[in-house]
Amino acid sequence: MSTAREELYQLSEESETQQPPSVKTEVREAIEDYAQQQQKAQEDKEESERQRKLQAKQQAEQEELQESSQAVVQALKEEMGKDKEFEKLIKRQDLPSSIVESIAEVSDADEASLIVRELANNEEFQDSLKRAKTSMGQKRVIGKIRKEILTGGSNKQKIPTMLEKSIPQYNPNNSHSSYDDDYYDDVAMRHGI
Repeated sequence: MSTAREELYQLSEESETQQPPSVKTEVREAIEDYAQQQQKAQEDKEESERQRKLQAKQQAEQEELQESSQAVVQALKEEMGKDKEFEKLIKRQDLPSSIVESIAEVSDADEASLIVRELANNEEFQDSLKRAKTSMGQKRVIGKIRKEILTGGSNKQKIPTMLEKSIPQYNPNNSHSSYDDDYYDDVAMRHGI
């Protein structure tokens, strides 16, 4: 037989385990759930806004690339109309179709014919372009060709007199006024450096 005290202890344990959760606990849990839902909704909203902005930026970049590509194509067509040798050169060469986009991204439309000529007349550049596996690689090759053109070209075209001037050796002991600032400013302005 059990004592009255043990029976009372068992009854109090049973009543504690069978008691429903307090109203205070339920309210706290409901508030926490609501806060979590609000936070998730805010995060979803911010993520969708980021995605929308990214898509808008990509769309704008794509439209800008299309416009500059059309300008490059137009410049090449105009050059083909003016120069029959250039037209033969383009028809004779097997240039990749993505070259127009690469030229459009790297340079201006007025430099397109010079870049195509340099590319068509230089086996090293053609090999580099064929080895380029990605569009970034093509852009690098086109950038290198553009740089080559701006500095006189690989087929040793006549170097502009502005670039023929001898540039003095840099000497940290000389004052800045000993350099020809006008020369550097003019070269930078002419060549977009």
